[in-house]
Amino acid sequence: MSEATPLKVLVVGAGIGGLSAAIALRQQGHHVEIFEKSRLASEVGAAVHCAPNCTALLNRMGIYPETFGATVNESVTTRNRGHQPPPHPTHHHPANPRGKTARQEYYLVHRIDLHSALKHAALSPTSPSAPGPPATLHTSSPIASISPSTATITFADNTSLSADLVVAADGIHSRARSAITGRTVPLFTSGKCGYRWLAPTAALLDDDATRIFAEEAGACVQVGGEGSNGEFRRIVFYPCSEGRVMNAIAFVPTGEVGEVERGLSGYNQSANKGKLIEHFAGFSAPVMRMLDKAPADDVMLWDLLDMEVLPSFVKDRAVLIGDAAHPFLPYMGQGAAQAVEDAAALGACLPAGTPAVDVPRRLRVWEQCRKERADWVQEVTRIRGRDPNGKQGPPQTRKCFYGC
Repeated sequence: MSEATPLKVLVVGAGIGGLSAAIALRQQGHHVEIFEKSRLASEVGAAVHCAPNCTALLNRMGIYPETFGATVNESVTTRNRGHQPPPHPTHHHPANPRGKTARQEYYLVHRIDLHSALKHAALSPTSPSAPGPPATLHTSSPIASISPSTATITFADNTSLSADLVVAADGIHSRARSAITGRTVPLFTSGKCGYRWLAPTAALLDDDATRIFAEEAGACVQVGGEGSNGEFRRIVFYPCSEGRVMNAIAFVPTGEVGEVERGLSGYNQSANKGKLIEHFAGFSAPVMRMLDKAPADDVMLWDLLDMEVLPSFVKDRAVLIGDAAHPFLPYMGQGAAQAVEDAAALGACLPAGTPAVDVPRRLRVWEQCRKERADWVQEVTRIRGRDPNGKQGPPQTRKCFYGC
């Protein structure tokens, strides 16, 4: 292969990380094929944080969150469990400090909107920000394994395809991970589960008891305290979709959630609204009123799983990115951002003209750029989750959000 020949790249997974990688590599003129195990009929999930580090890189990909309903995150307010309504603020700070470090906005975005924008940028025949050939998306294409030495994907139907590079962006339950690590890496519980739901912001504003949670534009609100058994739990909610929708997640100890309620580990598992409310018995009347507004048929339960730090994200011609490499707990809103950072760095390390023979070396350079930072942000996130008051300091937060 001559130096002028584009690389042939196979991306496993069409989530935020996989699509971002497709865009970044398309921008360098490489030929990209994406393989997604689902039909991709509808992207699951609620809302995601686009901190300034994420926003800046999305802009470089030609994606501007403000064009598809993103809400600027103006502040973060922490409140206690508040036996007396209204809950009393215990901590308040701006989420978007204006100054030299805040080169981009901090957005709150509906996951479906972000995913749609990424998919369009990756697949569109004409893209001013991605002049290379559009990526090709194959749905209903589950993989069985990959071979890093030959950049080969073997599919569940036993067919195979080889290229110059395999980008494994197949999530926390990655089928590709073991080929890069040389062993199966077990997942383990973080000790918390998360109930997720969406509710119309208007429903909170129309109720005197819950207006306090939604009246400040762009506010991310956290309410936390001990439950009846003395264990800490918290609720985090924030607006998205131009402020019309409120995204909520309630973190509770895994031990309080029975096996019937938990079911299989996953992100989009239906849950019981009554059980959700029980977890917060004793919290203030406004909090209980807010929980009652969760739609009974649309409360989902998310097992918050974790994984040991991997010794490496790369092997030969294959690379792990996003949750396949470094799954994130949701306490810093950096999961999507770190996947986008992974993708953008791939584009930078594999520019147009990269010869296929040089791919393994350049992946090692990519790892030197990404692994230390991703591992550090991951650990700060774990610390934030263990801190009942969420007081992980501003310097650490700034390094996460502006340190890319």
